[in-house]
Amino acid sequence: MIERETFWTLLSDPNHWLFELMLMLIFDVIIGVIVWPWVKRAFLHHASDDNKIAALEKEVDDLRIHLGLPTKRKVVNSAEEIKAGRR
Repeated sequence: MIERETFWTLLSDPNHWLFELMLMLIFDVIIGVIVWPWVKRAFLHHASDDNKIAALEKEVDDLRIHLGLPTKRKVVNSAEEIKAGRR
């Protein structure tokens, strides 16, 4: 006779919980430990690229200001304008 397996029978079965814990250990911990260094390296690489691009854009805008050309960013000219909230 084939026994019917339901959610409630799995919930009360200790062997099922051990199987679930083993799967969590394999997929969450072991694969996470193996994959995380590459993911972290990619995040740091993209963050450093963003910082380099921001610095380059600031340098280009400073050069445009020096040459008297319009810029993409707003430049605050004085402390009074900062206090007044005008840019």
